[in-house]
Amino acid sequence: MRVVEVILVVEVMLVVEVGYKFRFFGEDAQTAAAELGIYAYPDHNFLTASFPVQRLPIHVRRLVAAGHKVGVVRQVESAALKAASDNRSAPFARQLTGLFSAATLDAGEKADKLGGDGPLTRRGSLLHLVDRSATAAGGRLLRRWLAAPLADRSLIADRQDAVQQVLAWLDAKAAAKNDYLGLFKSKERFPEVFACAAAVSAAEAHLQGLLPQLAAAAGVASFSYVSVQNQGSFMVELPASRNSVPQGWEKVCATKKVARYHAPAVKLGMAAPLTC
Repeated sequence: MRVVEVILVVEVMLVVEVGYKFRFFGEDAQTAAAELGIYAYPDHNFLTASFPVQRLPIHVRRLVAAGHKVGVVRQVESAALKAASDNRSAPFARQLTGLFSAATLDAGEKADKLGGDGPLTRRGSLLHLVDRSATAAGGRLLRRWLAAPLADRSLIADRQDAVQQVLAWLDAKAAAKNDYLGLFKSKERFPEVFACAAAVSAAEAHLQGLLPQLAAAAGVASFSYVSVQNQGSFMVELPASRNSVPQGWEKVCATKKVARYHAPAVKLGMAAPLTC
């Protein structure tokens, strides 16, 4: 009997949720790479293959259609709840939340259980009624929780306690305003956040103090910084027709009328907060 049980386990391909991806390991990774057309590679002495979380319903369907049984192992705690818990240094808790085969999985059930395009995403569903998430990541997490709710009372209590603790550490008014620096209330709990905020403020003050020096180097009366989405910040503008600029100034972007530059001192000042 024990031998039969081992054989049954080996026949099931396990796909494990790791952050925002699902991963296969060992022989399962090799099989998944062949069936799904994804890349398998060695990682810490294990062969592994992965795909984004949102592709789970599609890839499970393909593996089942190819004759495989698939076990889905999900994280049952988020990074935020983990950080607020007493066991934040321990590995993420994971559970087998579904076992799918050609005999047990049809298209509708699969969408429901995996959080795909089934009833959980339709208008009028429970998800539609309770979803007040402000980010795409939050919406995905809520969808996963509704699709595979916790069944262990102690884990449910732990999650509720962690949420209450997180709320006690955060400023709800700042969160509503997207004030990320004002979000954290406890300096004792988040010393790195406050240290980095102080470093950013100091760096911004230093960069503002460079403006007279930059204006003198460029031979203009004054400068003010400009920012362009997806291009950069703390840039200074000079006419596009200008033939020469101070030595070391790096051209970042330009229009027909102006060219925008980063001076070496500005680049160094912008890099300072990254070390906090």
